[in-house]
Amino acid sequence: MTMTTTTKKTYYTCVADICGDCRVKHRSVQAADQCCSKHHRQIQRGNPGGGAYSDRVVVAVEDGIRRRLTDDEQDC
Repeated sequence: MTMTTTTKKTYYTCVADICGDCRVKHRSVQAADQCCSKHHRQIQRGNPGGGAYSDRVVVAVEDGIRRRLTDDEQDC
């Protein structure tokens, strides 16, 4: 009996119900977070004085399945 080790392929992306997803496969939580922050700044610049904001949040995608970030990932 041989045992095979499977490596989970994980990437991070920004998702949102209203603004839409960024559709980028980021290699790290930090890169995805920077992407979400950049989107938020762009929306604020386009609506000076307004209460506009981005609803994008970072999620992990593991083998094609979205999941919330773990505590360790959130601390990065």
